[in-house]
Amino acid sequence: MSDSEHYPRLSPFRAGLACKCPRCGRGPLYSGFLTVAERCSVCGLDLQMADSGDGPAVFIIFILGILVVPLALLFEAKVAPPMWLHVAILARGHSGHGARPVAAGEGRSDRAPVPPQGERFRHARL
Repeated sequence: MSDSEHYPRLSPFRAGLACKCPRCGRGPLYSGFLTVAERCSVCGLDLQMADSGDGPAVFIIFILGILVVPLALLFEAKVAPPMWLHVAILARGHSGHGARPVAAGEGRSDRAPVPPQGERFRHARL
């Protein structure tokens, strides 16, 4: 017997928008925020076969960009803050203290090993 005899035929768009299992339409698709579940808790479908990689994060970034960029442009046009305020905000964001690193030690460039000068371009082709 095939899966179509056991499970109802679902629209992949409807199941995706509802964040439900694409086979049964009842089990949750995510186990956390942007983390795909290993298996469907209802039908047992292996959901790791369709790993989305960075897709969900990029999707969230695009949506936030659509919302934040027009607001930033409107703020710039209406308020016109002085240049020193722009520099202060950018310095804060680029100094490494603007966002919390994901894990301890991650995102710290002072701990990255630097290869010796001779090995740095050893594999580069001209």
